[in-house]
Amino acid sequence: MKLDDVKLGLGMPHTDRYYLSEFVHSFFLLERNIDISYLIPSVCGPTDVLRNHLVRAASNQKCTHLWMADTDQIYPQKTLTRLLERSIEGDLDAVTAKTHRRYPPYDPIMFRGEHPALKNVPDDEWKKGGLVEVDATGCGSILYNMRVFEKIPFPWFEFKLEEGPPIGEDIFFCTKMKAAGFRIFVDCDIKIGHLATLPITEESYWAHKFSRD
Repeated sequence: MKLDDVKLGLGMPHTDRYYLSEFVHSFFLLERNIDISYLIPSVCGPTDVLRNHLVRAASNQKCTHLWMADTDQIYPQKTLTRLLERSIEGDLDAVTAKTHRRYPPYDPIMFRGEHPALKNVPDDEWKKGGLVEVDATGCGSILYNMRVFEKIPFPWFEFKLEEGPPIGEDIFFCTKMKAAGFRIFVDCDIKIGHLATLPITEESYWAHKFSRD
């Protein structure tokens, strides 16, 4: 597939009326050089319901890819084009930008293993940059090839509330992807700012880590 063949669905699982100005500014400055369908959830509800509506909307519009972008983040200008390049060059099932938690220890949301025994990807592995394969990650800035949703049955996103610790809709969908034979990658060269009182970045993680060592 070439970039000209991509039809991108861009969806935000968000129905509130208010957006943080830092997100808005970064979103409008994003590079966009392809055919994009802007997707808006048709209902209000929990995040898993909104994500499922975005998938259905992307499918109805015959999108080849779906980028889910959270509204509490600051996006570097080349975030979208970089994710698309990675996806097309490697024919990837899912690729996301590296995002750090917005609360201590500010670790990147990159895991291996199975719930509830997920382990963080070691620092030495992701700080070198490039693509890192993971078993689970968040959905704050993730680009899916739509073939993923064709193989995995509905509902794609759902909160897991059975025995043991609850599983968020993003991590639970990652377990479904892995079970279906799909692979998940994180682009560690894209540095997202996760909005809290201040943007939480890689530098926040290192500052917290070194202050405790």
